[in-house]
Amino acid sequence: MEEKWADIDGYDGYQVSNMGNIRSLKSMKILKQQEKENGYNTVSLRREGVLKQLYVHRLVALAFCEKEEWKNHVDHINCIRNDNRSDNLRWCTPKENCNFPQTRINASKSLKLAMNREDVKEKLANSMKDVFSRRNVKEKMSKASILNHENGLYDHLKKEVLKLDKEGNVLKNYESVSSVANDGYDPSFVSKVCRGDKSIAYGYIWRFK
Repeated sequence: MEEKWADIDGYDGYQVSNMGNIRSLKSMKILKQQEKENGYNTVSLRREGVLKQLYVHRLVALAFCEKEEWKNHVDHINCIRNDNRSDNLRWCTPKENCNFPQTRINASKSLKLAMNREDVKEKLANSMKDVFSRRNVKEKMSKASILNHENGLYDHLKKEVLKLDKEGNVLKNYESVSSVANDGYDPSFVSKVCRGDKSIAYGYIWRFK
């Protein structure tokens, strides 16, 4: 395939080729590309004094591959992510990108390889331990809650509560501490007064009946 060059839109002084190369028009040298952890190649281009990393496959596709308006993803046809020849690229939708047969085959192979890696196995094992640990905590909390009810530790929540003014006159009778919330009072504050931990709440005296 004959190498052809095109200006990079938005980056004056740089060109991209249909072979996946990037060059500077100032030096006429091919720029070095960096392979990212995800397998894609990037190149650093400067615009208005700011250096920015761009994906090479997108630069090639924008310059040489016909694009339909609703397709914004670039697929590597042979699934080799650093093979950025224009003949190996095509625009697609996210759904198409996931459903291409070769993409699905490679994704399955990658998953199998990942599952055999010791670090992945360790992470999965730790994740499962964490899940079971959280379940055990919930079970223990549930059992503790049942025991507390059986031992009468929550009996005060069932008691009727009186709201009194500072002279000791009963203003209202509530069926339980939690029911004071219906009038906008915080049950925890009211409960503290009923237990004698505080003397007053919301300007009133509160007592268990």
